[in-house]
Amino acid sequence: MTAYTTGAPDWNALAADLENQGARELAKRIDPSGGRTIRKLPDISVALGLSVTVAVLTKPDRIPTGEEHSWLLLLRNARERHKHGWHCVKQPSGEDMDNGITWAEARDAETRFFAETEPWASLDTFVRGRLGTVPLAKALGEILFALIAKRYVGCT
Repeated sequence: MTAYTTGAPDWNALAADLENQGARELAKRIDPSGGRTIRKLPDISVALGLSVTVAVLTKPDRIPTGEEHSWLLLLRNARERHKHGWHCVKQPSGEDMDNGITWAEARDAETRFFAETEPWASLDTFVRGRLGTVPLAKALGEILFALIAKRYVGCT
């Protein structure tokens, strides 16, 4: 399991075995509606609505065969709903990193993985739009823009 916290918004990444993820259980317990952060932030941030949870599944290549269904329910936001939905990314292996894979090569490999590997390759357009680092970065940019706009509306 890997959990990343970078301030608001918070980032929670869950690895392949969904039922054994401490971060997932913590998120469900602290943020059952999926609409806010799992980390206690200063009250002003919460009052202004400036805390966000973005759910990110990682290591889709390590899902045991036959267990993909649980991931698909999350990606469709049909199970454990989150305001901003779920995303899934595949990062380079340690070996790839040791061999000096570039960011562009890693993104190309990730895109190929989701395009050529089942069940990802045959998913509907909505779910496919949540697969990969580039769609995640776009979604995070939109969320950040909305938070900034919300914070500065009416400021002169």
